[in-house]
Amino acid sequence: MNKIERETGLTFPEKSRLDQFFDPDYFIDPQWVAKIIVPASSYESLRLNLLTKPDDNTVSSGGLVDSTSWWKPLNVVLTKQYLADRQTLVKVVVSKENEEYEVFIECVVF
Repeated sequence: MNKIERETGLTFPEKSRLDQFFDPDYFIDPQWVAKIIVPASSYESLRLNLLTKPDDNTVSSGGLVDSTSWWKPLNVVLTKQYLADRQTLVKVVVSKENEEYEVFIECVVF
């Protein structure tokens, strides 16, 4: 979780847990994808954190999203794309499932 928070600039609430993570460890244009489960009772702080990030419309292709079997957000409640810094693009999709939120993150360094 430390790498995810450091590279995205997000802070995840207590009791959030890493469910999936894929990092092929590319030397050129490193990227990774993750799925984090956030309890509904603590989701609001993450939502507010995401809303403070300025929207970005950078287009990136060839991401890892299609390389995983678990990137399947169903009940999407929030999407956000922003630059964590001048060279790190972060895409976030939040899905509500029962009493939890599934936070799907794609991070690409270019």
